[in-house]
Amino acid sequence: MARLMESATSSYGLLRKLSAGLQATLLLACLFVSVSLLWWSTAIPDSAARQVASAIATGLLVSASFGIAQAYVTGRASTELLRSAVVGEVSSSLAALNKSYFPTHEFQPSPRPDPEFNVTINHDLGNSSVVWFQGGSGQYAAARLLLNRGVNLQVNIILPDPRAEGSLDGRADYSYRHNLYREASIEQIRQVTMNNLSMGIVGLFEARDKCSDIRIVLTPMPSLDRYEIFRDAIWVTLFSDNGTGMKFPRTLRFESSSVIYRIQEAECLQTKNSPRARVIELPPRMSTETKVGIYNAVFGAQMSDDEYLERRSRFLKFADEVIKSYGPHTR
Repeated sequence: MARLMESATSSYGLLRKLSAGLQATLLLACLFVSVSLLWWSTAIPDSAARQVASAIATGLLVSASFGIAQAYVTGRASTELLRSAVVGEVSSSLAALNKSYFPTHEFQPSPRPDPEFNVTINHDLGNSSVVWFQGGSGQYAAARLLLNRGVNLQVNIILPDPRAEGSLDGRADYSYRHNLYREASIEQIRQVTMNNLSMGIVGLFEARDKCSDIRIVLTPMPSLDRYEIFRDAIWVTLFSDNGTGMKFPRTLRFESSSVIYRIQEAECLQTKNSPRARVIELPPRMSTETKVGIYNAVFGAQMSDDEYLERRSRFLKFADEVIKSYGPHTR
């Protein structure tokens, strides 16, 4: 930004100097010629030549005087025009820079869901036909999808692969370092993290009928930060920000024209197409037996139908509490 302002100022100064220099050279030439003719006319005898020289010199002198006045007036006008052009160019460049690199919204760390956050992100969800999510559990995203009214919504959820060693360590480490679960050991926090992921998977099963399709991408190398990509914006939740210490870290919203939007969209596609990723497309109208089968494939577990129904009940209770916390504008 500083370089842009410096460049614009230098260009403006150069144009001004060139304009003033050309005008000064022309006026000095006129003055020199007129003074020379006046001096010459006084040196020659009284004749027609003297009268002609005197008339030409007087005319040049008048023209030079008029030129000085005109140069002053037009110089002021051109200066203002140049300044306006430079200011307009700098303003448009700064506006484009803001859209490319700076967030439109910033939500500070919070121990509980921010109603304004949920109103804004649900608005972006409602305007989208394709959604990318990359996070640690997806339980809040699944609860949000229960409110979806766009029947053509295509959802891609990138989550840690629970069958890959160490895939959940980043989120568990964040909870441990910030003491989100007091007096809990790291092993207990890892189990909580796994339960949150389990809640997210079950929630996506419940949200399937609210969407055109849901595709779960399980990766052994998940991102620590959470990314939610909609048609008009990308939301970045900074679990990598060590200074937050809150359950809900600082979150930034960028427009779809931003650099980070294009980078993360390409990274999500690359993660989905990676040979190390497991991609599971949820079929429509799943029976309990189908859901249990997919769940067991995801976790490498042997869950019964009754155990699954108990987890489903827990998720629906969780989703109801989350939706209530959104406030009346999101229901």
